[in-house]
Amino acid sequence: MTGSNRIFPRGARLPRRSRVTVRVGEPLMLTRQASGRIDRQELASGTDRIMHAIAALLPPAQRGRFGETEGTRRPGDGSDRAPSRR
Repeated sequence: MTGSNRIFPRGARLPRRSRVTVRVGEPLMLTRQASGRIDRQELASGTDRIMHAIAALLPPAQRGRFGETEGTRRPGDGSDRAPSRR
């Protein structure tokens, strides 16, 4: 969803009329084990796939680090992970 920030700008007392765009992507499925559980590796790679799919639906200026193409990311260097909350 883009444009919702213009409906209620910071400091506004009343909402303003503005165009909001809602885009829906294709469904994504994570591979489950026979037990029905999702292992950690699939969960991590699935999370990346989901975040990149969401970023692809956004305007380029709002994509952040997930807007990079798969080839520009450096596997294993942590550039594809969220920062720790310490």
